[in-house]
Amino acid sequence: AGRYEEARELFDDILARGCRPDVVAYTSFISGLCRVGNVDEGFALRDKMLEDGLVPNLVTYNSLVAGLCRIGRIHDADILLSEMEKNGFYPDVCSYNSLLHGLCKARKLNRALNTLDEMIKAGCTPDVVTYNTIISGLCTVGKMNYADRLMKTMIVRGIEPHASTYNIFIREFCRKGHVDRAWFMMDVMMQKGCTPIVVSYNTIIDGLCKARRMQEAQQLFSQMVERGCQPNPYSYNILINGFCKIGDVSKAMEVQKEMTDKGFCPCSVTYATLVHGLCMAKRFQQAFELCTKSVEAGCPLRNQLYRKLIDGLFEVNMIVSSSELVQMIINRGYAPDVVMHYANHLWKVGRVGEALEVLRENALKQGISHRSGAPVELDVKLQSCA
Repeated sequence: AGRYEEARELFDDILARGCRPDVVAYTSFISGLCRVGNVDEGFALRDKMLEDGLVPNLVTYNSLVAGLCRIGRIHDADILLSEMEKNGFYPDVCSYNSLLHGLCKARKLNRALNTLDEMIKAGCTPDVVTYNTIISGLCTVGKMNYADRLMKTMIVRGIEPHASTYNIFIREFCRKGHVDRAWFMMDVMMQKGCTPIVVSYNTIIDGLCKARRMQEAQQLFSQMVERGCQPNPYSYNILINGFCKIGDVSKAMEVQKEMTDKGFCPCSVTYATLVHGLCMAKRFQQAFELCTKSVEAGCPLRNQLYRKLIDGLFEVNMIVSSSELVQMIINRGYAPDVVMHYANHLWKVGRVGEALEVLRENALKQGISHRSGAPVELDVKLQSCA
């Protein structure tokens, strides 16, 4: 999707040079168009393909069916599937999986289950993706019992669930706050010989953290490592957020240090969580130091968090630190409204000259024109903050 324009230019160049693309070339570009949501353009190219005397193949049709289902045009997908059959191409597992994805996304679960039956009667064998799609759809609408039955049917039919199948149940149990049932599902998963992946652990650890069960969350994190499943940055961020939520920022900082020691660089989420936690604990000096690191690392935080930190720094009379933070923000072009917030604080403590100078510098950085000697626009903005 990221190189769509480049591919388009290349295809247009092929046509402009009088070259005649083959079915594979047409199909590749149609597939790309459908993946980025330009389905109508994909159909226009299919028509051009027919004009050139080329016959679409099963992959061409599947690309268009997937594109239609992805944007919710199920009726049009049905029509295209009928056209496929008339032209001698019968739906394969990819065709059915695309249709099932669209039906489940539209919450047409009865139709999805009927389609599964039709698929089997037509001699097309479902795969793990087929069952996962419907199981996920059933779980989304709260029909967990039906989803469980379908997984048992899947096993009876000789298709073993993957980690992704169990993860659907784990995710849904945690979403509903039933973290113990999610944990039990992971135990079942291992008993069946299916190894949990990092997403399995992360989901349950996150559920435990949200339930403020931090000791158990740490225990499961340790088990994950002992079992040979390596944590990813998200694993650490979950624990950091959990500790910050219960006010144990010191422990959160320890987790962040371990994260760094393991070679993972903190991201904006890591910094934001810790800065917010430190501010809530009124540890503004540490929050300022960490915020400085985040800016230097090119990980900007939310404007709301910068404002919160500035409030805290002024609360403990750390105006110099606040000034250094705002200077970094100005230099990097971040959050001009945060600069206004800082100027407002300066105004309130009687440092009007500094407030005007900060606003003037920010205006220059932002490319705002002003008349020398009498920055009326800045005066108006400053007064509106008072």
